[in-house]
Order: sequence, then C-alpha cells, then structure tokens
Amino acid sequence: MKKKYISSNYLYWDTRESFPYYPDKLKKIYKKIYIKNYKKYSLWIDEISKANINNINWWLSVPASRDERISKLFHNICIFLTLKSFKNKKYKIKMIINSNELKKIILKKINITNVEIKLVTKNSYFKKLLIFLKEILLLFTNLCLIKIKFKEKKLKYLNIVDIFKIEKHKGHSFYGDFLNNINFRKNLKLVPTFLSYSPLKIYRLPKNNKNIYFKENIINFKDIALIIKNFFSNYIILKNNNFLGINYNSLIKEEITVDENFRSILNAYLNYYFFKNLRAKKIKLKNVVSWFENQIVDKGWSIGVNNFYPHINFIGYQGATLHPQFFNLSPTKNEFKAKILPKKIYLVGKKYLKNRKLFTKKPVYKITKFSRFDFSIKNKKKKYFLFLLSGIKHCDDHLLNIYKNFIKKYNKKNVFIKFHPILSSNNFEGVYKNEIRGNGSKIIQNSKFVITTSYTSGLYESMANNAYTVLIDYVVLDSLLYKDLRKFSKYIFFCKNSNEISKIIKNLSFKNRQDLSKKNNKVKKMFFNK
Repeated sequence: MKKKYISSNYLYWDTRESFPYYPDKLKKIYKKIYIKNYKKYSLWIDEISKANINNINWWLSVPASRDERISKLFHNICIFLTLKSFKNKKYKIKMIINSNELKKIILKKINITNVEIKLVTKNSYFKKLLIFLKEILLLFTNLCLIKIKFKEKKLKYLNIVDIFKIEKHKGHSFYGDFLNNINFRKNLKLVPTFLSYSPLKIYRLPKNNKNIYFKENIINFKDIALIIKNFFSNYIILKNNNFLGINYNSLIKEEITVDENFRSILNAYLNYYFFKNLRAKKIKLKNVVSWFENQIVDKGWSIGVNNFYPHINFIGYQGATLHPQFFNLSPTKNEFKAKILPKKIYLVGKKYLKNRKLFTKKPVYKITKFSRFDFSIKNKKKKYFLFLLSGIKHCDDHLLNIYKNFIKKYNKKNVFIKFHPILSSNNFEGVYKNEIRGNGSKIIQNSKFVITTSYTSGLYESMANNAYTVLIDYVVLDSLLYKDLRKFSKYIFFCKNSNEISKIIKNLSFKNRQDLSKKNNKVKKMFFNK
C-alpha cells in the first residue's frame, strides 16, 4: 500500500485502505467523528437487537457482530459523515468506495459538487454464488470425511471445551493452564471448530483422538439444509432506526449477504445445531467452556448452550487482552437479555473490566490467574529489536512496510520480525531473512525494543517485560490507548513510521538502563493478574 498525497487541489481517498493512508485533511475529520460516535454506534446496534431479540438470524449476522474486522457498517457511516462535514471547497475529493448503498446515500443526502466517487465492489452476484457453492461444498466434504473416519463416541454425559486448533493436540494451548485448574476434568472433551475447511488436514488427523469430540458426528445433512434455508429466508426487523438523523437500513441489509464471512456464519449455525442435537440424543452436559470473544461463531455456541442446556455451568474464557477497536468484546444490554453470553466470563487481567463493562455490567466477570502468558523467565541479556505482527492481514501489511523502510536505515543483525502463528510469512510477498520463529512470549522476553500494534497481546507482554515498546498508530483509537498505557509504563512510545522509530532509538541509552532485565510488576498485575 502506498500513501496517497495531495496533488494540486485534489484529495485522493481510497476508503478501502487502512486509516494511516487517508489524506490528512480528511483523516482528522474522520478521527474526530469516529471517537465521538463509536459508543453511540454500539448502543444504536443494540436498539436494533432489541427488536430482534429472539431472532437467531440477526444475532448470527455481520452487522449484529459489531466486529470491525468483518463489519464495515460503522466505517461507512464515518465516511458519509466525514464528507458531510468537509467544508473546504478549495479541494476536490476523488474517492474509491466499495459499497453501492453508501454511494446512493452520499448522492442523496449531500451536495457533492466537489466529490468524484468511484465504486469498486469485490463481490458481484456471480462471485457471491461461487463463495456460497465453495463453502457449502467444503462443509459437506468435511462432514462426510469426519463421519467416515471418526466414529461417534457413545457417552451418557459430557464436559466440553470449545477449541479452534486441533493439530498436534494444541487446541487447548490457548487456554494455558486454565483447563488444568478446573474441577470438572472427568469426561472432558475438546470440541474443535474448523475455521479453515481442509479435507487434507482432516484426512491426516490420527484416528486415536480420545479427547476430541467432533460436532460433525452429531450434525445431520438435514441440518445443513435448514442452515441454508435460515440464511436465505431470514427476516430481520428494521424500523426507522435513524443514527444521528440518517436512516442506514440499506447499509445494514447490504451487509447481510454471502461474502468472505460466510464461513463464520456457517460455523455459528453448526454450533447451534450441535447443542440442539445433543439434547435430542439425551446426552447430558454438566459443564461447558467457551473460548469467548463475542464473535459470530461464539454467539452460535452461546445460543445453543443457553437454549438447550439452560441450567448447566456455562463459562466463557477470554484470553483476549485490551483491544478497544473490537467493540464486540464489550457486550451490550440486549446481548445479555438475549442470552447469547456465558453465565460467567473469565478475564486474564483486571485492566479489561472497564472496557468489557462499557455498555452493561450484567455479565458476571471473574479474574483468573491461569492463562497462556508466562513471565517466569528471567533474561538479563535482552538483545533483539523485534517487529511483532498480529495475524491481521491489512495490519501486518502496514507493519511490514515500516519494517522494510526501517532495516534500510538501521541495518543491524539483531533486527528480527516475528509473524503470527495464524498468518505465516508464506502469506506475504518477499523473503524475510530476519524472520524469527518459535514461542512468541519467549522471543518477546529476549527483546529490548518491540515494535507492534494494538491488534496483538504482544503489546502488553512487551510492556510487562519492561522492553522499550512502540505502539504503531494504525487505528483511530490507538491515540487514546497510548495515553492510557503511559500510566503504566514510561518506556512506551507512539509512532507513525520508521523515521519516528529511528529518532527514538537514537535518543535511547540501552546500556544505562538498569531495569531492562526486570519485569514491570504494575503491568503484570493489572493486565495479566500475575
């Protein structure tokens, strides 16, 4: 991605790009609108949820998710409001958008003599059909392979745990030592959700997965037909739900369609029918653990548990740290009323309570000291300058650009880059000779200078390990997050590019820092309960 500059009296704005690439004059307005209205936006979505409180099709839809990684609804609203607020007639705006409904609203509501709009849509009707057929075919193949290879385990009762990775039995590793300290380990089974449908991976799985319970053995082909019927015959109540005086119903409807998020929706419905069919088979559940981030997949799991096993011990484990841009991590009043949340939600640090209770205090929160984060290693010789990626493609692309520019100027052997386990270097162009692999936490503990973003918990691990930490200015709320984090560490910095990072390094004295090998106990206690 290349930065767009002002040429003559034109502002070039590709709204598909990330926030750092917006023209400065528009970026300031967009940021102000975003910060002023992001809480109001979640409350507005919650009002729509109130009218659809018993409608599973609404809860398992993209706009109801409030997840900025998949929903562009708030982003599109901010684009519209930015254009509406831009009063500088000296400039003409050439912009690219990917929402046909947004274009219609702009043309209808704003006098745009100084705006030229180019519509670039990713998903034509033909492409949507291909996505639909591909996902259904892969799901059907997955279902058949598991039913053929793995026999259904005949059990009278179960305690089950929600996992997302099954290779080499590492599915439970994200829970750290949490599962080792629960009091219901008897008949405990791990239930995987396949985020990537890979028949080859399933074929290669060993047959002796004693602790794995495949939900696909409980799902019927009739359920797949019902899921498709539900998706296409969904009826969602959209009244005159104006947001800041404008009706955005057409934007909401535009997001309820087949796109790249279709797999998440399918998995959410599979979770729901899994619990429905367990109940139909009269299998007793005593305890259920959900890896809970309040995403679409998690909501399908929660609706299934709360509808068909309302009286069991249902807990959510949230290994996520502080990500203010993920509105979905803060449940709303009607999400609680609709029973799409676990009865208890375990957090890994006290610091996250305020964020999680932003819209309602109703869910019961517990703070656990059991997590995957380990600060027991003492390292007196920290040596790495580390670029730490997040696993979010567009964010990692931006950080890679900064990394490439940085190593041109600061060409040292001890500058490394760590890709996230869910998005390896194979997903990016180029060869990364300075790539470092292995346990992310250990690598962070060996680093004296860490450059990363707010999309990864590594940001807070770096602070806890007392390294110099750079938070890259990438999303709108990062500036507010930085101000907050300054209360916990004097060694955190806020940068936009490689030049700013280089200036900071020149002014630092690594040799004279006597506390570099120590831990930041304040961060450890508040962010990790350690």
